[in-house]
Amino acid sequence: EKANDGEVSARNGAALAFDLKLKKIVLFGGSTATREYGEGTGETWILEKTRWKKIRIEQPANIFNSNMVFHAKNKRLYRFGGWNGKSRIDQTWVFRKKRWRKLDLENNPPARNHSGMVYNSKSKRLILFGGHDGKKIYGDLWIFKRGKWYKELEHPPIKRIANGH
Repeated sequence: EKANDGEVSARNGAALAFDLKLKKIVLFGGSTATREYGEGTGETWILEKTRWKKIRIEQPANIFNSNMVFHAKNKRLYRFGGWNGKSRIDQTWVFRKKRWRKLDLENNPPARNHSGMVYNSKSKRLILFGGHDGKKIYGDLWIFKRGKWYKELEHPPIKRIANGH
C-alpha cells in the first residue's frame, strides 16, 4: 500500500540520512510490502518533527539498497548505487534544495548494492566500501573528492553465493 503524507509505508532497503543543512532526516526509496519499489518515479520523504512529509519532485526511478550520506563540507546529501529490481546501479546523485540531481561522472565505481558509505570529517571526503553486483562481492574502497570518484584500494572480488533473495 502506498503512503500518503505523514504515513511512510512499511519497506526495506530504504536509504536514510540526516541532512545537517535542512536539520532533518531524509528517507529515499526502499522496497515496499507489495514489492513496489516506491512509486514509479521513486519516493523521497523528510521527517518534520514527528510526521513524514513526501517531497513531490522528479526523482530517481525505483531504487532500493543504495547508500546515502551527508557531506558536511559541501552541505549536500549524496547517494550511490542500489538495485532497481532488475539491475544494480552505478549512479551518484546529489540532494540539494529538496531536489535530486544525477552527477555525470566519468569514473563511477562499478554498479552495486549492499555497500557501505560514510563521510570522513577529517579528510572531508566520502568513502565507499564493498557491496555486490549479484555475481561478485567487492572488497574495494573508493573515495569521492572534488566531485570525482577515485579507487583507493583494490581487493579482488569473490564469487557471490546465492542466498535465495
